[in-house]
Amino acid sequence: MKQLLEAGSTILAQLMNVVSAINEEDFCKPSTALSNSTVGQHLRHTLEFFICLEQGYELGVVNYDKRIHNKAMENDKHIALHTLHQNTGIYY
Repeated sequence: MKQLLEAGSTILAQLMNVVSAINEEDFCKPSTALSNSTVGQHLRHTLEFFICLEQGYELGVVNYDKRIHNKAMENDKHIALHTLHQNTGIYY
């Protein structure tokens, strides 16, 4: 379990570094490298799975189909950074 927590923390810290480094336009701009999705869409999707895992683990049931889709997070890098901070305690 310790390895899982460390790996998850490392991934979330890397996400925060990437999002902090790019500008708002690039955060929301479709990219051919991402199958015409945006960095924001991929970040939202990834972060929602982490949140769902954390909440479900505490309850003993993880159901990814019932995760909340926070569209604001994929369209506003500051909301994404705030959500990352809430779930990691890391400041940007």
